[in-house]
Amino acid sequence: MDHLSTAERPLIIAGGGSIISGAEAEIRILAEMLDIPVATTMTGRGAIQDAHPLAVGPLGSTTGGRYGRGQISNTLLLEADVVFVLGSRTGQICYSDWNMPKPETTLIHLDIDPAEVGRNFATEVPLVGDVRDTLRDIIAICEEKNLSRTNPKAHSRIAELTARWEDEFRPLAQSSQNPIRPERLLREISGLLGEDALIVTDASYITGWAMSHIDVPSTGRFILSPRGTGGIGWCLPAAIGAKIGDPSRKVICLTGDGAFGYVFNELETAARYGVEVLTVVFNNGTLGFQRHWEQKVMGSYLECDFLDIDYSEVGRSLKCGGERITEAAEINSALKRGLASSGPYVIDAVIDPNATAPIVGFESILGADAVH
Repeated sequence: MDHLSTAERPLIIAGGGSIISGAEAEIRILAEMLDIPVATTMTGRGAIQDAHPLAVGPLGSTTGGRYGRGQISNTLLLEADVVFVLGSRTGQICYSDWNMPKPETTLIHLDIDPAEVGRNFATEVPLVGDVRDTLRDIIAICEEKNLSRTNPKAHSRIAELTARWEDEFRPLAQSSQNPIRPERLLREISGLLGEDALIVTDASYITGWAMSHIDVPSTGRFILSPRGTGGIGWCLPAAIGAKIGDPSRKVICLTGDGAFGYVFNELETAARYGVEVLTVVFNNGTLGFQRHWEQKVMGSYLECDFLDIDYSEVGRSLKCGGERITEAAEINSALKRGLASSGPYVIDAVIDPNATAPIVGFESILGADAVH
């Protein structure tokens, strides 16, 4: 553990295996013992609560672009001299097309699957084992050797990067613009959720928005997601299943209108079985990622836009509750009605079609005259 205890700019990365292992307490103890910032992958969200002073949010290209919280963790990963990866398959998205960490960074990689250790990066210290059990052994060694320290430079850097991101993000999170900014909608959702909530996101834009803009209030599984690149339409069936699997939790399905179009018939299933799922449709009237990618690559786009459909009407026709919101001032009260509903509820939120998810490379693709 000398690598971690003597590093100037260490970073812990908690992957999905950390959640599966139930290693949240051990991650916090080790991080506090050695004063090391903790980033997560998308499936690792919940390995540490966002309010913890060492939590630096989700890594990767999906959350590290304009307005994205991932700017914080990406910067710390780029600057790190030692990185301890816990239960992560080091995939393309969370490791920014494998451009981070840098080749000269000392990497310690722990995973229960030996095939994953060192698969994508040169690894100085390979460790094979369960994350929780291995961390317990490491913590015991640190205690035996009295390996603890404070790292004020890390706290200063976290504060600096967090303030920079919040200064950029805050105007959008507080925006009264119409159509609604998705950042405002996500901030309102985040503010109403307790530790018993479970967010289920669809693929594509909504993954990046939710991973970046929703605060994780406690440790453990709080967000279920196909990590952005799964098939769209995954969200509603997954949310229904999650609620049936654990009726004690408030389950909120976050989906885009394009994805919702594949599966909204399952609202009838939810109504028939009385499944209390709140579905928020981020309705920008288009296949947002596809449209914006075409604009980025070709300067124009084709066949991405939809007619103006009020999906709350669709929900009501399938025996669910629901309403449409078109102004930011309506968000809070609509969400409270949806969360209090005794059955499935659909909020059709009309959002800005020019708003992009915080994807690296999408910072400046839309001009004022963006056209078909």
